[in-house]
Amino acid sequence: MDRRYLMLIEALEGTPRDVTRLVKPLSADDTHWRPVGGWSVAMLVAHLTYIEHLMLARFHRIVETEHPSEQALEPDEGAHVAHAADHSIAELIEA
Repeated sequence: MDRRYLMLIEALEGTPRDVTRLVKPLSADDTHWRPVGGWSVAMLVAHLTYIEHLMLARFHRIVETEHPSEQALEPDEGAHVAHAADHSIAELIEA
């Protein structure tokens, strides 16, 4: 397997650890505060954990296929971030 591919996978696998480190200083209230028309930190983490699975599968297909062709990725915004208000950041990262 190509070394660059392995480096990218390793970097992606470190994302949960990086997100945990970045949000650790925030209180639960801080992570669930939502600006008008925007997303809370918890919603962003829920989005990242949801999209990570889709992107990783997509990445594997692209690397392993000689002439990859992928459709645009358009996740349902509400479906994967709606549960953010009911979970801690740690729970969202572990999902």
